[in-house]
Amino acid sequence: MTNILLLPKFSGLGTSFYLTTNSDWLDVIQFAQTGSPPSTSAACSISSSSPTVTMASTAGLVPGQPVIGIGIPTGATILAIPTALTLTLSANATATSVEALLTFNPVPLDLTNINFVCNIRAEAGATQALVTAQTSDNTMINGQTAGTLTFNVPVATMANVQPGTYALDIVAFDSTHTINLFPQGPATVTIAPGVTPL
Repeated sequence: MTNILLLPKFSGLGTSFYLTTNSDWLDVIQFAQTGSPPSTSAACSISSSSPTVTMASTAGLVPGQPVIGIGIPTGATILAIPTALTLTLSANATATSVEALLTFNPVPLDLTNINFVCNIRAEAGATQALVTAQTSDNTMINGQTAGTLTFNVPVATMANVQPGTYALDIVAFDSTHTINLFPQGPATVTIAPGVTPL
């Protein structure tokens, strides 16, 4: 069982990618659990070698949210919220500060065992795919429990595409379901010519 049915649906009209012919395509899409709090930042007090964070209020935060900031190890999350003024991290802080600006991101949606594929085409319905990115060959990378989907298309592929405006959608599939993440129509991809030669 995967979380494929919990994947969000995107509006093609509201989604655009901007790429160039002389660069890798490395965009990242972050998937969050339904109902997770939005990203927020706050000034906090942290102590080196301690997982305890003190702040004006923990209201609106939930366990599992990733925490980012100077003095916070990569991958740290909220482990517990014992009081209205303190929370416990999944890792010890690496610095001491009474005014550390920490960012609390949404709880990621686990993408384990979900495959993804997308095409760039001249327009919806065009028969030729100009670029294909997919998890099966690592031109898309599934971050699994981190909830990230990262494009990993090399510059050698992008260099073969003429500058212009194109269409793109993303299809997710597992052993039981296939889902188009752009059910109302494709997103727009604008590919600009690179200035600096490869």
